[in-house]
Amino acid sequence: MAGELDFDLVVLDLNLPRLDGVSILRFLRTRKPGMPILVLTGRTRVEDRVQCLDLGADDYLGKPFSFSELSARIRALMRRSQKGKRACDWLSLNAKPWFQIPKPRVAHAWV
Repeated sequence: MAGELDFDLVVLDLNLPRLDGVSILRFLRTRKPGMPILVLTGRTRVEDRVQCLDLGADDYLGKPFSFSELSARIRALMRRSQKGKRACDWLSLNAKPWFQIPKPRVAHAWV
């Protein structure tokens, strides 16, 4: 889905029931090299973090996590991306939590 559509950011879990998140990361990176990808997963080994970052993930956050930290990491990724600069200006004007904001478009995929 994210390989075909135009999203501002992808939050990717590696532990998906039918697909391997690392394979999805590889696929997305080849199709959308400029799309920010944040890996949010229960895999917390250093080897997993290094592998994903070397494959092109822009950030990696292990579970359990703080929603305020996730929100800050999303804002940071959006600031660094070309498409996200406009969305970040909009985000900085709103005091609402990130999960209530309709923009930017974030891909959520449950398999």
